[in-house]
Amino acid sequence: MKILVPILRFNWYRTLAPVIDECLRRGHEVTCLHNDSERNFESNRPNDRLFPRFQHGTPLVDGYRNDDELYRKILGGDHEYLLSIDLPLREWIEDPKWSARKFQYVSITTPDTLKRLHDRETVAAVDCFALRTEYELEATILDRTTDYRSLYEEACSLEKDGLRYKGFVEPRLGKEWNPELVDEFRRKSRICGYPLLDALNLVDRDEFRKQLGVESGRPIIGFWATPTAGRGAHASWDWIFAEQRMHYFYAKAIRAYGIRGIAMPYVNEAHLVRSVYDFAQKNGAFLVTKLRHYQKPGESVYSTYTDRVLGEDCFYPHSAMSLAAVSDLMIGFTTSGTPEAVWSGSPVLDIEVPGSRRDLLCKSLHIWDGMLNHPGVVRSMTSQKVKTDLADKNLESFRFDAKAREDYMKKFCGPEGGGYSANVLDAVENLTGN
Repeated sequence: MKILVPILRFNWYRTLAPVIDECLRRGHEVTCLHNDSERNFESNRPNDRLFPRFQHGTPLVDGYRNDDELYRKILGGDHEYLLSIDLPLREWIEDPKWSARKFQYVSITTPDTLKRLHDRETVAAVDCFALRTEYELEATILDRTTDYRSLYEEACSLEKDGLRYKGFVEPRLGKEWNPELVDEFRRKSRICGYPLLDALNLVDRDEFRKQLGVESGRPIIGFWATPTAGRGAHASWDWIFAEQRMHYFYAKAIRAYGIRGIAMPYVNEAHLVRSVYDFAQKNGAFLVTKLRHYQKPGESVYSTYTDRVLGEDCFYPHSAMSLAAVSDLMIGFTTSGTPEAVWSGSPVLDIEVPGSRRDLLCKSLHIWDGMLNHPGVVRSMTSQKVKTDLADKNLESFRFDAKAREDYMKKFCGPEGGGYSANVLDAVENLTGN
């Protein structure tokens, strides 16, 4: 088979590389279509150093510089299948040429993929949805059959703090799925597991510890940097949270919330980073901070209060997965990388920052319900508690409960046993009985 894999951002390889490797192992011809546009984040542009080292051969590589060229190459190629973690663009779906395409479109879903799945036309434009779990399937359907008018009104009342949740549900208003569309989505869905997780087999834990410079036997704590640093604020609380100076902190809080801003707890990004660092120090642990792809070493407090900074140094296996595989605990802020860490062997502490509305997140995207708070696996703490209490806690108190971890992985990672890339390829090959 001939398979086309568009790579909009180079970090898409963290999910798609295991699938590509499985395609190559089965003898299929794969072409990776790289985004060569200069509008892409510098860290997400094609990079020979970061091109995955596949285990079963090397795919062909092509590129595109803009959306028009991408669409021409998608429609004009001789591939039989297109594999993507994205959905077809609206302008593609509305083009009459799309319905006459000669390839089948397979969406390997992530939470980012599914939050953009709204209407009948998009469901019709995809031939197969490769989902992680039955829970993800049911959560997706619940998202599309719920009447979100009241949540939308609540999000609007929060003004800037509600923009995120408003953006999730607004495209679904008046487009709730009927039973026929739900049945179509079920027919096109396959429970495959999350293929990114297959890359854990490539992690050499001893070698990675050596690369980090951590002596044998010393515990490691991994820390995902928050999205705030380096990219600007997305909500009023986000803008305030990034402020380190107390008088400016409260000036911003009052400007955003009026007199209510005075009651906002004085907890900022720097407080939490220092608290995590103190917690690591008191437990004799080596702290490794994993920066976001748009962050650079030395530009924020994440580079100041840590023993080691880790960037996007590898996509197969991804740097964050390697870190989780050697960590005794991972700490982060509402990150979808939580299931990846749990699969890789690390319990997780999730920090809930002031002003964020976890309840609205879980109601508007049900896949998040339970992802960030699962006793025995993932513990959630408010930022106030992290600031005042975390440094005095014992690392041992975050250990896994084995049964709870097993239940969590079935819910958020995939069927027992792994081999998720093989499941995806089985689903692809079964589309036409190849």
